[in-house]
Amino acid sequence: MIYRLGSKLTNGMPLGGIDTGCLDLQNTGLLGYCTIFNTHVPRRGPLNLPLFGLSVDGETHMLCVPRTQDGEGGSQQSATGREYNIWKGNGLEKSTEPITPVNLDLNLGDLRTAEEIHYWGHYPIVDMVFETASPLEVSLRAWSPFLPGFLDESMVPGISFELRLTNRAESPKEVSAAISFPGPTREEAGGEAKRVLHDDGRGLDVEGELASYTVRAPASQAVRIGGELGADAKAWSTIDAELPASEKDSNGASLAVDGWLEAGGSTTLRFILAWYSPTWNAGGYNWADAEHEFTHMYAKLYRNSREVARRLEESHLRTLARIISWQEEVYRDEGLPVWLRDGLVNVLHLITEDGMWAQARPPLPDWVGEDDGLFGMNECPRGCPQIECIPCSFYGNQPLVYFFPKLALSTLRGYRGYQYPDGAPPWIFGGCTGGTPPIDFANPTRGYQFATNGISLATMVDRYYLCYPSVEFQEEFYPVLRMSLVHTIGLRTTESYTSGERIVSMPDPDSRETSTLPTEWFEAPEPGWYGMPAHLALLRLAHLRIVERMAQDAADQQFAERCRGWISEAQEAIEKRLWNGRYYLNYLEPDTGRKSDLVFGYQLDGEWILRQHGLDPVIPADRIETVLNKILESNVAASAHGAVNYTSPDGEPVKVGGYGTYSYFPPEALMLAMTYMYHGQAELGLGLAERVWENIVCRQGYTWDMPNIMRGDEDTGERTFGNDYYQDMMLWSLPAAISGEGFEAPIRPGGLVWRIIQAAKG
Repeated sequence: MIYRLGSKLTNGMPLGGIDTGCLDLQNTGLLGYCTIFNTHVPRRGPLNLPLFGLSVDGETHMLCVPRTQDGEGGSQQSATGREYNIWKGNGLEKSTEPITPVNLDLNLGDLRTAEEIHYWGHYPIVDMVFETASPLEVSLRAWSPFLPGFLDESMVPGISFELRLTNRAESPKEVSAAISFPGPTREEAGGEAKRVLHDDGRGLDVEGELASYTVRAPASQAVRIGGELGADAKAWSTIDAELPASEKDSNGASLAVDGWLEAGGSTTLRFILAWYSPTWNAGGYNWADAEHEFTHMYAKLYRNSREVARRLEESHLRTLARIISWQEEVYRDEGLPVWLRDGLVNVLHLITEDGMWAQARPPLPDWVGEDDGLFGMNECPRGCPQIECIPCSFYGNQPLVYFFPKLALSTLRGYRGYQYPDGAPPWIFGGCTGGTPPIDFANPTRGYQFATNGISLATMVDRYYLCYPSVEFQEEFYPVLRMSLVHTIGLRTTESYTSGERIVSMPDPDSRETSTLPTEWFEAPEPGWYGMPAHLALLRLAHLRIVERMAQDAADQQFAERCRGWISEAQEAIEKRLWNGRYYLNYLEPDTGRKSDLVFGYQLDGEWILRQHGLDPVIPADRIETVLNKILESNVAASAHGAVNYTSPDGEPVKVGGYGTYSYFPPEALMLAMTYMYHGQAELGLGLAERVWENIVCRQGYTWDMPNIMRGDEDTGERTFGNDYYQDMMLWSLPAAISGEGFEAPIRPGGLVWRIIQAAKG
């Protein structure tokens, strides 16, 4: 997908690696959001500042456009009137003013700016071609190290920029290229920062107590260093002659490279930006007053930003070649449609946007291992900031399991360590819905959605087990799953229900597990969830089958037999109470007869889990086929972009409160698409998945701004809520489904994941 200035794009691609934070580069050539100095909630920015300018024979051409475009985020979004969650004292408070500077009124005066920008992001690389009024052909490649299968080499807090210039004129041209970076704010830096020039004159370190960075031109002939150019049109207009002096209240810097380009000649100018900001405050930003502070795992590998810059400089060609090599394995795979190849590459940016890895230091508990640390993903940094919301990781931890199993295992050990004595898994490691600081890793809470938290955990554990089976892993996590299942099965105790009905029912209405509206991971206030919901029932059966298999592997025959008994009882209850001949009822209360006969489009999620995990169906095959046909003619037919949550029995969209008539979740729509694939309707399923992703990427421009909930009041395909939702890494489940195989298939020799990792070796 190539974006241009007329394209709708709500946010540019993030540049950064694992646990490093990121800096967004917009399709306008401006800088967007910035988290590299640990301002995560609210995010710093959008900065809306130019990054590069070019002087040709004394005339400056800005490699950006100052105007904004229609959109929801990034450089296109004004901060005026926006609400932010600010951590103050003992809770999150709403504020309508940003806590970090946002340049809203960029005015470059009479400077020439880009006439067109062609923007191709293929994470972790952005390629940009600028059409300017200068006689030069100008392009920029910006990238950060990200190598699937190679964790340390993907934890480099830095960006490499390559500015490529070709002189189209018939005479030589005098050229100066300048980069400007604003650096950390005074608060991010922890006070006043000092400036240290490199001995070879090619770079500068700006060092603060809490945040530092390096800007460097490693292979240029003549380098000049100055203060930040920022939004100062006058300063940019003279970059061929001078750079501004650094100002006391600014931690920004600029660097210019001068030279000649012969007629028809070409050159590539390289610049490096590296940073080092080793600690973060759980409150979301460095000067928050939350009690807990954590240290990035990347700080184990480096002592300062200059070391990072040196590594980028030394490994530049080799690392870039390895990135391109692994991406070629995806882009040339003719077994996958082109849209999916591009999507698989770009959706990996969410690991950078949302991932954080804390070292094993207090306040983390003693059970956190030195080598493991504690890795977690932030559900939605700009809307619902919290670490490891359990259903989000169910939806989206697939590429972590495939490419960075050490991170996936670290997170699983977090769930094991924070598991409650009654077997309940933690809801989050810390964050807003628990009333704790938004990026806290040491403040777990029970949360809600108790009905489905157990299957979320079981699925994540089993994904890892399928890919990397071992007795050691089984011995470590089977007790976790057994405790969690027993807790889950015991959530409903209504005596008038049969045993099978209790197994597949919502928790007791008056229990602590339902202190809020009874719900599961599909938080639907209307029509709500009561008694026996079909969605929950099939998920519960999948939960039982996963634990049964692990019990069998662990030689716990007694518990395996117990699981089989529960499955049989649950199957009988589902068949008797929920099947109506065309689909499964949305829900039924056995004691009162209260029911919802709406057609729920995602009632077969449990069946998808079973197929992905190589387990046999738990409901008759003819039932599955009948339900899929009903969903196709009802829920899929009602949406131009996905599949609506609910329709009436006769297939009409239903006006429900909460999500709304036409709403759906992209990962749920992908799961439904894969269910069709696993049941002999590959073309239909792939078509449904394509229209979901085509809407996200082509129509709405959410490629690097992944949504959570699609608009419900009208069928526009726009989102209602959510930015940077790592749930959408569900996309990485599709390759296995397309081949009709289980989740672990792509890691086998010759599989897509295996080939990517082999290529990333270089």
